[in-house]
Amino acid sequence: MHLSFYLIFISVIAVGAFVRTFWVERACDERIDKIVQEIYQLENQIAGNPSPQQEKP
Repeated sequence: MHLSFYLIFISVIAVGAFVRTFWVERACDERIDKIVQEIYQLENQIAGNPSPQQEKP
């Protein structure tokens, strides 16, 4: 009886930790992609080549 309770408890914690880690990694990946894109645009501006992704408001 107690063993099954502990197994369920541990599995819930493990799944929660995995999901949280996955979401944190995804957020970091999106942030890194945005930073890389900004650096690429700055390099193009310095070189004098306007990037095609750049939009003028």
